[in-house]
Amino acid sequence: MTEAKKTVFLLALCQALAMTISPIIILIASLIGVKLANNSSLATLPVATMVVGTALGTVPMALLMRQLGRKVVFIGAVSVCSLMTYLLTIALKLEHFVLFCIFTGLIGFSLAGLQQIRFAAIEAMGVEKAATATSIILIGGVIAAFLGPELAILGKDSTDIEFEGSFRLAALCLLTVALLLFFYKPKTVEQSKQSGQARKLTDICRQPGLWLAIGSASIGFALMSYIMTATPISMHHHNQHNLVDTKWVIQTHIAAMFLPSLFVPILVKYISLNRLILTGLVLYALCISIALNGVALMHYWWALLLLGIGWNFMFIGGTSLLPNHYKANESYKVQAFNDASVFSCQAIASISAGWVLNLWSWHTLLYSCVPFMLILPALMVWVKHSSKSQE
Repeated sequence: MTEAKKTVFLLALCQALAMTISPIIILIASLIGVKLANNSSLATLPVATMVVGTALGTVPMALLMRQLGRKVVFIGAVSVCSLMTYLLTIALKLEHFVLFCIFTGLIGFSLAGLQQIRFAAIEAMGVEKAATATSIILIGGVIAAFLGPELAILGKDSTDIEFEGSFRLAALCLLTVALLLFFYKPKTVEQSKQSGQARKLTDICRQPGLWLAIGSASIGFALMSYIMTATPISMHHHNQHNLVDTKWVIQTHIAAMFLPSLFVPILVKYISLNRLILTGLVLYALCISIALNGVALMHYWWALLLLGIGWNFMFIGGTSLLPNHYKANESYKVQAFNDASVFSCQAIASISAGWVLNLWSWHTLLYSCVPFMLILPALMVWVKHSSKSQE
């Protein structure tokens, strides 16, 4: 195995351990919100603040990485996440909803740094193997998909305060610090030595292909988060499915987000990245169709399974297209803009989920996804038209 592949697999393991906190919060934070918030429409706010924190953290984290390097920022981000899990237990003891939301927001801010792991992997393997590097990193999410919810359920009643033990077990992410400290050797991007002058962001953004890359990841992430955030409340509180079944659906969904990464690099050899993105969009349409047809356990299970696979195709497709539209000395700038766009859209979607679900219904939430799904085909037409005009 080459040194580059060893680095990418190490980063995938770090991703798995460090990101365990995310599925824990996705599964139980809304359920805690129902109990702590005075207004049921605010129940999804803890999940939303985590996503908002990620959106707000993308640019600062990219700037810090440019100054301090990826390794230092990765270690710092994991350390802050671990501290916040401890502070969440204090917020639970105090039954303080605002503090709880603040701490999930700070976790999200730290996770913004860890989201850059996929770009570190692309740097290690090279742009020509971007899909493979991204897929390997996403495979690490399979561990988080199962480990996070299991820790949440395992710790649920381990203390007198419900779910306090779940956040104590989340401190497992600290193992990532040791892995990064002793084994990770990042590939340095020498910004000042690149040939050619870095373009302004406004000039880079004139490329239709860049907007397709950003649009695929942004719309994919936003709609996935929108439906996923609402699912535990729709299942557990509105339709009386038990917590174990709700956990199973969320686990399946998160696993479906990452397991396709095992075969996506092979798939990309036979179909274009654009077709991969379109396939993801078709899976989103199937997800919505199934969810609209009923609220039985298997309706939720199949819908969330397809939602996860569709997200994987759209996210890998968008992430793999992105490096084609910037030079090495523009990487941090464009990566920061990309992630700010992606997680801002996700934040808006997460905040909207609880509000739409409470004010209207699960079906209304699903129907409202359709207009946004039409944006990607329009972007592809724009890219195709632009390519023809330049010939």
